[in-house]
Amino acid sequence: MYSEIQNEDKNKSMNERKTTNQFSYDGFWKNFQDRLKQLKDNCKNIIVVFDGISESNSHERKNPERESSIKFNENTNRLPSLLYDELLSILHNLNIQVHIATGEADPTIVKMAREKQAYILARDSDYYLYELSKGYIPLQTINFSTLQGQCYHMNDVFQNMTKESVALWATTIVYDFIGFDVLQWRKIHEDYKIWLSIIKLWLHTKTNYSKRLEVTLISLTVSFVKHIFLDTYDEIEERIPKNEELPEKPYRQYSSEKLKNYFSLKKCFQLRQSIKNYAEIFRVDEIIEKDLKECEQFYKELSIINEFAKQPFNMPLPHSCFNQFTSRLAVRLSESKHIWNDVKTFCLNDDFLFDFVKELYKFISVETILETK
Repeated sequence: MYSEIQNEDKNKSMNERKTTNQFSYDGFWKNFQDRLKQLKDNCKNIIVVFDGISESNSHERKNPERESSIKFNENTNRLPSLLYDELLSILHNLNIQVHIATGEADPTIVKMAREKQAYILARDSDYYLYELSKGYIPLQTINFSTLQGQCYHMNDVFQNMTKESVALWATTIVYDFIGFDVLQWRKIHEDYKIWLSIIKLWLHTKTNYSKRLEVTLISLTVSFVKHIFLDTYDEIEERIPKNEELPEKPYRQYSSEKLKNYFSLKKCFQLRQSIKNYAEIFRVDEIIEKDLKECEQFYKELSIINEFAKQPFNMPLPHSCFNQFTSRLAVRLSESKHIWNDVKTFCLNDDFLFDFVKELYKFISVETILETK
């Protein structure tokens, strides 16, 4: 309702606007009361959930056109004090249960809706992202005279997308309340974030450990590192590091431009040949191929999203890891009795390259089926 008032105020002068003064609500409390009473009289049960005090999310991607809950003040999510007290008074008089979340209310509301098999009636597009048994009804779609509105489930909005792909959309493009705990972005340079997110989210879909899965991840990592450091086909000038000493670990905090200078063009050629020679195998493994195609699907979906969002991200080239070489390397490693020894051998015992590959592998493996292996 407050949103309706704001829309009415758009074309009015400042003096005529009802929302200019946070204490000027005139008779709008009666509208709140009538609509809440109608819901109470026609629904089995109602719980109204308010946001608590929440800190700003440093990961939030600002989007002024995004449909979301109304923020009444710049520095708080709380409603203006008088309106807040009026609402609590109305809810108390109607004997409607009130719950105040400890912070952002979204996860609390979703949890309660799942436990109580209830609909969510709100005005926040974040709810399209959750798997809900009953569904989400956008407040603006409901007709209060008939109490009919449009009900959505996640699959209605994100058709033909897995829930992992929806999470990828959420973390990278628009929505603000999706945690980054799955991706763990600490000390990660921008050059690796997108690639790591694709691989990590794909890996979270796997529930059973297998040696094939392990070598597929190693091969994806080696292919990516080979592409950003060792593929020098368009380079003429010799690479010269600014400092002869290697930087502090973790290496993933530094740009690929900085790190690749620790590999001379001659060294790049030698390492490429060594890795290529190791992967000289022409047997196809259907399980490895299936895993690679599943992972590539995450890449394709993010690419579509990236195009839709006018390319906010610098996507890695598809051949950086999804290629025939990756498949062959994975097949060859699957036959090894000492996988990491083989990796160190085809890295020509180059500690820097080997450590970087293992560092990325371990980072991706955290909180997945591969972590304890």
